[in-house]
Amino acid sequence: MNFAIILAGGISSRMNSNIPKQYIKINDKPMIMYSIETFQKNSQIDRIIVVAKDQYHETIKSYCSKYGITKLDNIVSSGSSRQNSVNNALSYLKEKKISEDDIVLIHDSARPLVSQKIIDDNISECMKTGSVVTAVSVNDTIFISDGCKVDAPLERSKLKASQTPQTFTFKIILDAYEKNLDESVTDDVQMVLKNGISVSIVDGDKNNFKITTDNDILLLKNILDSSK
Repeated sequence: MNFAIILAGGISSRMNSNIPKQYIKINDKPMIMYSIETFQKNSQIDRIIVVAKDQYHETIKSYCSKYGITKLDNIVSSGSSRQNSVNNALSYLKEKKISEDDIVLIHDSARPLVSQKIIDDNISECMKTGSVVTAVSVNDTIFISDGCKVDAPLERSKLKASQTPQTFTFKIILDAYEKNLDESVTDDVQMVLKNGISVSIVDGDKNNFKITTDNDILLLKNILDSSK
């Protein structure tokens, strides 16, 4: 089976909003529903687990009912960090006794324009290698800086910017979290790499960007309006 974990526990500290960004309505639809609907429509996704703060669980249930989401398995409480939120979802799946070979896709709800192709490519590659990151090439020249001083630029041809979903067999990602939960990392791939496991890459998409600022909301609206 293929399980999608959608992370929606953020507090949107960098946005001018009194509610977390994932619940802001974009063209009359809560942002979180764009990604949930995309996973719902994918024929390879069997079940969806949403991770969110407790006070939004009933809100998400009502959204899923309104938009006809039938693959919602459960809403799990988020933790104090991204790692803890993912770990809570993995612990839930462990309690369900899913197979070690089942595939788990972990996706940020703040990336509402994830495509069906990206999901399909993640699943296909994970079936071959067991661990996958979605990534795009870096177009800008990247420097390492120390204060105002600039070091030599990094070799751009070797640089990638990671996106989500990041996808793993359940055995690989559960083992990584059980061994490395206390480590300071920013995504799931880093957890797996700490276990000495290689991670393959599938192509992301420039539209699969993460909503972080108010300007990103405007860009999202423009893309949605232009696609009508």
